[in-house]
Amino acid sequence: MKRKKIIKTLALFFILLLIIGICGTALADGTNNNQIKGNVSTGDDGINANKGLQDIADFLSKLLTAFSAFGGIVIVFAFVYNGYKLVVAHDPQARAYAMHNFIYIVIGGLIIFGARTLAAVLKNVSSMM
Repeated sequence: MKRKKIIKTLALFFILLLIIGICGTALADGTNNNQIKGNVSTGDDGINANKGLQDIADFLSKLLTAFSAFGGIVIVFAFVYNGYKLVVAHDPQARAYAMHNFIYIVIGGLIIFGARTLAAVLKNVSSMM
């Protein structure tokens, strides 16, 4: 019983480490866009009114990129696991359950990657404003 708890804890730790690594690389773009660059001679204060909207869209786009990368990994493992359950199952009811889970996996994948596509469209719309 204690061994199962240790394995579950280690698995959760590695999953969280993977999420942090994916989010960190997706959100770190290496640029410093936080500086206000005004031009005193032309009267430009350097503040773009649409900058806040673009920053939010950029952040959400990067966050969805990270989640879709993690979601893609989860979907691949779910396909493999359900494929294993489908091959190993001797009971027709267990096979039907595994086939039913494939439908949920496909729907989940469409939601994950559809959200990323929708975010890209919204980002492009916000950049045109």
